[in-house]
Amino acid sequence: MTLKKQNKQHKYKSMKNKNKDIMYILFADIKGYSANKKNLDLLAEIEDLLYGFGESYFNDTKNNCFKVLGDGMLATNYDIKTMAESALKIIETFKTKEKNGDFEHFTEKPQIRIALHLGKKEKITERRLKDNALKDVAGEPIIETARIEPIVMPNEVFCSQYFANALEFFNAENIEATKLGNFELGKTHDSFKIDLCVLHAKDENKDVENFKEHIESKLVDKNKTYNEEATDLCKMSFLECGLPTFTQQANVKVEGNENDTFVNIQGSTINTNRNKK
Repeated sequence: MTLKKQNKQHKYKSMKNKNKDIMYILFADIKGYSANKKNLDLLAEIEDLLYGFGESYFNDTKNNCFKVLGDGMLATNYDIKTMAESALKIIETFKTKEKNGDFEHFTEKPQIRIALHLGKKEKITERRLKDNALKDVAGEPIIETARIEPIVMPNEVFCSQYFANALEFFNAENIEATKLGNFELGKTHDSFKIDLCVLHAKDENKDVENFKEHIESKLVDKNKTYNEEATDLCKMSFLECGLPTFTQQANVKVEGNENDTFVNIQGSTINTNRNKK
């Protein structure tokens, strides 16, 4: 066994032996949500789907954080196999519904993009309710996951190489992560480079070059990618400066006029129509 392999195994063994040292993070977004915005019943149908995933896959409130962010979804888990399996099941749900014609009545058929990442517990803050239910999470790994999501191809799961390495170590059966390359993500003030993979069933072949072309096309204009993908006020603030803490969320004010909408989070003001000027 090579020294590199030994070090890698030692690292993940240490992660496993320490109680919940690593948090696995999922950030998802619905493509086509805003195209259906004039029909509240359609929006409710999409949101019901998202809340249903929370009940099915992230219902352990002591260990899972689950939040619906308008047309987005944030979830965490301390079990990487469960997280990977859940992400692929969510994708399969959308593909099956589209195949069965369940989305035919939508103005634009909804599709989902899912990003997976991980972070050390020491870099993530948790907010818990009095019954110890996990209400909120924040921190650099959470924001990085949110930066991966806008470049994901619809109805696919992209994950960081960190997530893929951990998944390989814990021998997730029937799941594979195929490398896509190294990409610079984020906006000017928080850009970072990261190796990405596409997550899929082992018996499924993926067109890597097609994925690379898609990613590059989304990164040609980063501001457009990271601003226009955020159609919901809560998610807009998340992509701009990270998810507000539980205390901050109680102090969110929406203000402005018919042409501009501003979200003020404890002194940090975001113009959600800044691209339209």
